[in-house]
Amino acid sequence: MAKHTTRAEHPISTVITHWIHIVALLVLVFTGFWIHDPFTSWSFHTVRYVHLFAAFFLVGTGVFRVYWGFFGTGSADVGSTKKVKDWHFFFPQKENKGTFWEVVKYYLFLRKTHPCTAKYNPLQKLAYGALLFAIIIDAFTGLAMWHVTQPYFQPLTYWIGGTQMIRQWHYLAMWLFIVITAAHRRHRGAVGGAADVLLEGGPSRAHRVCRRAPAAEGEQETAGAGSGEPRRDEGRLIWARQETPRVKTAAGRRPAAVSRSSA
Repeated sequence: MAKHTTRAEHPISTVITHWIHIVALLVLVFTGFWIHDPFTSWSFHTVRYVHLFAAFFLVGTGVFRVYWGFFGTGSADVGSTKKVKDWHFFFPQKENKGTFWEVVKYYLFLRKTHPCTAKYNPLQKLAYGALLFAIIIDAFTGLAMWHVTQPYFQPLTYWIGGTQMIRQWHYLAMWLFIVITAAHRRHRGAVGGAADVLLEGGPSRAHRVCRRAPAAEGEQETAGAGSGEPRRDEGRLIWARQETPRVKTAAGRRPAAVSRSSA
């Protein structure tokens, strides 16, 4: 049965904070590159305060997101409407056991279909943890460089190795932001997600197939419509992309797409 992205899977509060993060990160990266090496005649004072404004938005919504994960109304698993506390999805889950390298192969285009995983696969969880780490690093190093708070962070500055080392750590954390965002965009471009719910109000662009495989040993199940990868699975969820074939007519016109139902 095809499972579409539901509002319960991505509640509106998390979708809004998701897009605030995106906008804030884009502003931070752009102004950060400018501050590192000004390439226009803009006011340094103005660009720096835009950078600080975006940083406070990023940290503020980040704190809210972590708080909501533990004390909010919760979210649902993929294709479900039953909500549980959101923090469950960011910790290890049995559905992700043994899927790490399969997910890596999928991201490296060495596998056509997304492997069977939990709501967030192992690389996503690793990326979100790294993103939180990068926010903390950039927040502290940024405050250590801002003249208003710099005196309060002198012990940190001396411990790290001086102002120049503070700048380097700040710069490296920014590149971690860029890498994580690019990888996240690669994943969302493949399977869809919160953007589809917010912007389109409907199913994800690539429908996902989720069903239970028989636990009987020796039985094989196909990963889903369009996957072409039969495999044995002992009771775990199976994920796959449901492809939509496109056929051109002799005149070069493209008829309406025909959906193939899942197995």
